[in-house]
Amino acid sequence: MSQQCKNCKSFAINPHLHGREPAKDLDLCDVCYWRTRSKTKEDQAIINATVELYNDAVWALEEDYNLDGDVGRSLKKVVNAIEAHPHWKDLV
Repeated sequence: MSQQCKNCKSFAINPHLHGREPAKDLDLCDVCYWRTRSKTKEDQAIINATVELYNDAVWALEEDYNLDGDVGRSLKKVVNAIEAHPHWKDLV
């Protein structure tokens, strides 16, 4: 009896086909295997964009381009919100 996918219960687990890495996620069917990798890439893109936004906001605040108004307060909120995330230090 073949093993079922832990996510969708499909029996289409073909670790030797479709460019799958050998011996990785053998409990996922081919579709769920690639969905998992797609989400990982999307997550990394979001992390990269957040780091870039953070760096730009910190730079603008440090340069003090007359940011005492709404723009300055908004940038400070962005920086504080990002720094408050428990895993922020792991990203930079």
